[in-house]
Amino acid sequence: MTSRVLQDKQAHNLSKHLIYLIRHGKAGDRTDVIGEELVRPLTKKGSIQAIHLADFLAGWPLTRIISSPYLRCIQTVQPLSGKNKVPLETTNVLGEVTSKSNLVELLEAITKTPGAAALCTHGNIIPEILHILGLYSSKTLLCEKGSLYIVDLEASTANYYNEF
Repeated sequence: MTSRVLQDKQAHNLSKHLIYLIRHGKAGDRTDVIGEELVRPLTKKGSIQAIHLADFLAGWPLTRIISSPYLRCIQTVQPLSGKNKVPLETTNVLGEVTSKSNLVELLEAITKTPGAAALCTHGNIIPEILHILGLYSSKTLLCEKGSLYIVDLEASTANYYNEF
């Protein structure tokens, strides 16, 4: 691990409120799926990203894993769930189409309880969540497939990672 990662991990282990904001891994092309968008799976690269994400977050505090019901999101956090023995929950609130009020309600529920929650969602939802949390100020938001923001609510920080 790089020194930045180790420093972040030490600092975050002291925090009572963390959110791991995850964008799903690389998925197949939208045009390759016949029928329902909900079932578009990860590609081989996306599956590798999911494993690397689980390895990267091994040893970090984690109490909940909540995912969009889209298959590519579920597949992204399944290795994390298995490695940390934390059940995987799904909610439509983290789907590609959602409302700001539903996101606010979900985030309020998560932040009422101390602990660390992993949220796996889509590229269009991540900026909205960061905005709700008061942490979105950049005009060029980084949000690559298979990437992660570690949000420390006590420190009001959001650190971005895309290489594991």
